[in-house]
Amino acid sequence: MQRETLKSDKTVHGHCKSHEYNSWLHIKRICYNKNHHQYKYHGGCGIEVDASWRDNFTQFLKDMGVAPEGTVIARIDLESDFAPGNCQWIPRKEHYCQIHFLKRKEFFISQTLPKPVVTNCEINVSPNIIRAIVKAHANGEANMNKLATQYQISTQDAINIILHHA
Repeated sequence: MQRETLKSDKTVHGHCKSHEYNSWLHIKRICYNKNHHQYKYHGGCGIEVDASWRDNFTQFLKDMGVAPEGTVIARIDLESDFAPGNCQWIPRKEHYCQIHFLKRKEFFISQTLPKPVVTNCEINVSPNIIRAIVKAHANGEANMNKLATQYQISTQDAINIILHHA
């Protein structure tokens, strides 16, 4: 009897094994778990889960509804967050096309990066900050705006540091 009471107290929504619940967990993992293999395409690019969904599966389910069979969650605007109005359930095959697009985009960008705007001596940043930025980038942080803000330098300086030192 006590075990049943504990179980009913923990299960608020009754969807803990559902596709929707697993999708909700998945978007949080790819946005916040730096060890997740898809983090660099989502959280590493500054993509987040909307505050109204982050810790509230019930709100997520209310906004998204039940997923049709064979669908996965996807962002409409790939540059924006997982948020109400920017997410939809799409067929799994379409989602794979989005993933391949992101990977092709990453390959294209890596093959066409511009030459650094300034030389090493023109970046007026301490060696400790340079090392910290390179280390953060090597550990999966791809959001240059975030690095620039964190170390109080310009975004262009952050980009140049990565291009020169990574």
